[in-house]
Amino acid sequence: MLEELDSQTEDIGKKLEAEPPLPIRRHEDEVYEWLENVERIKIRIQTIEQLGERKYLSRAHLVKLVDEKIGEVKELLQKGSLYSEISMKKQFKYVIIGGGVAAGYAAREFVKQGLKSGELAIISKEAVAPYERPTLSKAYLFPEGAARLPGFHVCVGSGGERLLPEWYVKKGIELILSTEIAEADLHSKTLTSSTGRTFEFQTLIIATGSRVIRLTDFGVQGADAKNIFYLREISDADELVEAIRAKKKGKVVIVGGGYIGLEVGAAMRINQFDVTMVYPEPWCMPRLFTKEIAAFYEAYYANKGIKIIKGTVAVALDADTNGEVKAVKLKDGRVLQADIVVVGVGAKPLTELFKGQVDEEKGGIRTDWNA
Repeated sequence: MLEELDSQTEDIGKKLEAEPPLPIRRHEDEVYEWLENVERIKIRIQTIEQLGERKYLSRAHLVKLVDEKIGEVKELLQKGSLYSEISMKKQFKYVIIGGGVAAGYAAREFVKQGLKSGELAIISKEAVAPYERPTLSKAYLFPEGAARLPGFHVCVGSGGERLLPEWYVKKGIELILSTEIAEADLHSKTLTSSTGRTFEFQTLIIATGSRVIRLTDFGVQGADAKNIFYLREISDADELVEAIRAKKKGKVVIVGGGYIGLEVGAAMRINQFDVTMVYPEPWCMPRLFTKEIAAFYEAYYANKGIKIIKGTVAVALDADTNGEVKAVKLKDGRVLQADIVVVGVGAKPLTELFKGQVDEEKGGIRTDWNA
């Protein structure tokens, strides 16, 4: 344990010497106090060892002292594991917050405009470089020949170069992945992650995208059951793929008649699931399709064996003893058996980080004509 403690001490010491610590000053005081405690405990352990070797202490007393110090070392190790996460301020000329399609295409444009190495960082809570998100509801779900990364990194959607993680390294762009920003201060031009890492910028591009609207947002009873899926990120698609394998050729209810509903419905039918689609509108994709165009697609889906129920909504979901969804109750009284439920009822812009700091319009951030 002492070797592990020494390793933590060395790591944290190097970080403190490299740059000023986190701007959260209470952490700075705690870290220095922790380092002092480490030195004290090491000296005390050395003293106990020397006393034991010279037999100045009884065996019982020695065992008691050793047990006490082991407990103190464990406590220091636990705190040290937190302090080892210390990240110093990182400064960039440009920061893109969000790692979706917009971030990838923006990075390509920056490079075209003569971006210098080290000027740009992309911060994303996802664990992978920017990719073409529409793939998730289509080829990613295929039973054979399914699309997988790196096959659909941006910018293949526009017929452009596929930007692999190595591309960002080569261009001097820092990809900061698996990092969720918890606070954005546009006045001080500072972003703070959920783990306390701090990033300063001169120019910020907000590319946070949107979050899915969930059945819980409507107060639907039982919406927290297992095997209810929403599709936004690659991790969501991975979970759905696992469920498809586990519930092979089962029953799926698709809630929603938009892009996600239609595309996932088709993919699930290709996977030989019994598919039922439910949506409240008089026809699918009403904001895009005319009644006649929608009728063509609905007939095509019906011919493929997909059942469509229009003009009603899900009001409750039942689960079995394992907490897995087993049925969807509709407002018109019908009950649909389900092994899997996929929900695609829209999305809302992710603007919470910037509340009170930007002008908002129609649920999103207002921009000028050049944005």
